[in-house]
Amino acid sequence: PHPGLQARSLPPLLMHALSRNDFPDVDAGLHSVWQFATPMLRFVFQGDEEDFIRKAHETARELPTSFYGSAMAGGSWEMEGEMR
Repeated sequence: PHPGLQARSLPPLLMHALSRNDFPDVDAGLHSVWQFATPMLRFVFQGDEEDFIRKAHETARELPTSFYGSAMAGGSWEMEGEMR
């Protein structure tokens, strides 16, 4: 996270990071997503970033049309409303 980033710039940056998940390092995209994770997501995974990454890969593998499956395969997306 960088304080100078505007909220509307985050989705495209994170989607790009996920589409290149293993660049420059293994799971770099998922690590980036975790850096911006909400308190609720961190609560669900009890603050365990590695568990989050394992589950994201599991979801992507088992459900290729899921968010993580699509994003890590370079799928497209479109914002449907304003960010809040």
